[in-house]
Amino acid sequence: MTNHIRRILLFPILTALLNIPIAASAEVSVRTTLDSVTVEMGDRTMIHAEILNDGEQGQVVGIPQQGQEIQGVEFLEITNTESDLGNGRRQLQYDILLQAFEPQMVTMPRIGYAVGVDTTFAEILTLNVRPVALDSLTTINPIPDNFTVSIESKWYDFVPDWLADFWYWIILGILVIALGVTVFILYKKNGKTLLPRKKVVPPYEQAIINLEKLRNSNLIERGHIKEYYTRLIDILREYLMGRYTIYAMEMTSSQILDAIKQHPEASQAKSDLRQLFRVADFVKFAKVLPPQDDNIRSFNVVKQFVEETRPAIPEEISETDNKDNIEDQKKQ
Repeated sequence: MTNHIRRILLFPILTALLNIPIAASAEVSVRTTLDSVTVEMGDRTMIHAEILNDGEQGQVVGIPQQGQEIQGVEFLEITNTESDLGNGRRQLQYDILLQAFEPQMVTMPRIGYAVGVDTTFAEILTLNVRPVALDSLTTINPIPDNFTVSIESKWYDFVPDWLADFWYWIILGILVIALGVTVFILYKKNGKTLLPRKKVVPPYEQAIINLEKLRNSNLIERGHIKEYYTRLIDILREYLMGRYTIYAMEMTSSQILDAIKQHPEASQAKSDLRQLFRVADFVKFAKVLPPQDDNIRSFNVVKQFVEETRPAIPEEISETDNKDNIEDQKKQ
């Protein structure tokens, strides 16, 4: 009776225990290999790390950083790939290129895979770095007694050493001297500005040149009477400015006539100029078309005024120079 009761009491407890799921532990394997366990100084080799994980996600530990140096070994390049093998199985592959520089026995970083608090490490790898063999450098072939070397001479072999060492200073000095000579020549020729002096044309010559241009423009023949008189009056105004410093470009006709009174040789033509200004004002403002004779007479009034008020030619300026200036202005 007692055993029967015990079975009754233990049955639900066993049933509850059987229904508790048992967590399967993760299976992890880490394997590392070296392409060469023995290398000479300066040689390169490769570490291969393979990690298989059948359980939950973890983290790789012990992988060196690219460019990191440990015990005379520099890790040059690190590549990794990840593959899904199915049924929750994953494979991680690391390829680490390294180069050794010092002869010694080097212990490689131990690579592992951590899942939770458990870490699985690969076996320890060591690399034997040997010094470079010097046998090939100890055998030196002597130079034969009859050995000769023929070297062709170049032009620069004859250049003095001081010239080859300071050529840029020599060139700079030549440029400075050339610049100084150029500045001196320009100063003697053109003065302080160093620029060519613009040839100044006297007011009389400029007025004659402008009158000739106006005559050859044929404005009257083409019916441009207003433009003809505008240019004719402007020629007279510019001449008065240059000859007598009368600011005629900003004056009215009556103001110009009043200013001419102060110059006896110019005031003699005052009546002719008054008639010229009257005709020009009728043309410009009243649009009057004067007869052809008035147009010719107006032109002659200005030219005669310029001729009669022409200043005396200084002795240092010859008649030939004046003609040359006029010809140059006509060409322009």
